[in-house]
Amino acid sequence: MEKTLISIGPGIYIDPIERKDLAADSREWQVLDRRGIESLGLTSSQMRTLMRLNHASYIDVRRITPYRHILNMHTWRKHLAAVQDDPDFWDKEVNRRRWHIACLAV
Repeated sequence: MEKTLISIGPGIYIDPIERKDLAADSREWQVLDRRGIESLGLTSSQMRTLMRLNHASYIDVRRITPYRHILNMHTWRKHLAAVQDDPDFWDKEVNRRRWHIACLAV
């Protein structure tokens, strides 16, 4: 069986099959602790990627305490659908520019 990876950022891919918890999770917000980040198919060291996606307004991440963030799951699913439906998503100038600005800021 061939794996289909989803590009959530330029050069950053996740395996949608590994997101079993995400598919079963109907909560609106996900706490971004180690377990929450891993349920998204990311490693805990990729929190910066989520913050860049947030800064570029692709997803909605909110800081609820100095070291605790939550992710709006609706915006996460919407972003995943957008990049999955458009294979050239990250090749479009507007998306690359938003990502580049977010990389400089975060």
